[in-house]
Amino acid sequence: MIILQNEWLRAAISPLGAELQSLQHLTTGIEHMWSGDATFWSKHSPVLFPIVGSLKQDTYFFEGKAYHLPRHGFAREKLFSAEKINNTEAVFTLTEDEATKAVYPFRFQLRLRYILKEERSGTSLAVIEKSRDYVETRIDLARLKITEKTSDVISDLASKLILIAIASVFVLMLNVGIALWLGELLGKNYYGFFVLAGFYALVALVSYLLREKWIEEPVTNAIIKKRDSFFLLLINFLKCYRNKKRVTCEHHLGYRICT
Repeated sequence: MIILQNEWLRAAISPLGAELQSLQHLTTGIEHMWSGDATFWSKHSPVLFPIVGSLKQDTYFFEGKAYHLPRHGFAREKLFSAEKINNTEAVFTLTEDEATKAVYPFRFQLRLRYILKEERSGTSLAVIEKSRDYVETRIDLARLKITEKTSDVISDLASKLILIAIASVFVLMLNVGIALWLGELLGKNYYGFFVLAGFYALVALVSYLLREKWIEEPVTNAIIKKRDSFFLLLINFLKCYRNKKRVTCEHHLGYRICT
C-alpha cells in the first residue's frame, strides 16, 4: 500500500488496480472513500480500462479475430508498478503483457499520477498507445476539494439562501410596481402577463446565481428551460400587441404560447 500525506490529508493507494482506497482528512478524521464492504461492494474507486461497461457477449472483433474482454476491462485486477515520488505524489504504471494481449491485442502504457495538494486530491491518467496506429491520450480524472467541517458547508449554504431570499423579495416588489404601472398604461387585461413576466425574471435571477456562482450547470438546467420559455412568451406578446390582438396564454408541451 502506498501512503501519501500532507498537512491536511492522508491517502492510501493500492498497487492492485492503482486504486485509491482511503482519503482521510487529518483534522476532522472524516474518511471520504467507500469502506469496501464486500456485503455491498468490495471496491473503492476502481480504474476502468480499456473499456467502461460491457460488450455484447463480452466479445469484439479486430482484424477478423474475436477477442473476449471482460466487463470494465482488466486494469482494476492488474498489479501496477508503483513509484512514490515524494510524500504527496506517486505514479502507477501498467504495460501490456501476454495476458492483456490475449484480450486486448495492443501495446500500451497506462500511467496514473496521484497528487495531494493543500486540501485537494488530484488524479491524472495518461494512456500511451505504443502501437503505430495510436497516439498518446491524456485524461484528467478527478480533483476533489475537501471541506474541513460540515458546519462550514451548512453555513455557506444558509448565507446563499438568505441572499436569494433578499433578492427575491426585491424583484417581487419591483415586479408588482411595474405590473401596476403598465397595467394602468395598457389596460388591466395585461396584469396577469406582467406578473408572469416578473415571475420569470425572478427565476432568471435565481438561476443565474445558482448556475454562474454556486452550483454546477446540471442542477439548474430545468430552471434555465423555464426561463427561456419566458422569452418565447414575450416575443409572441409583442407580435400580438403590435397587431392589436388580445393575448391569451396557455400551456403547450411545457411552454406558454400566446395566440
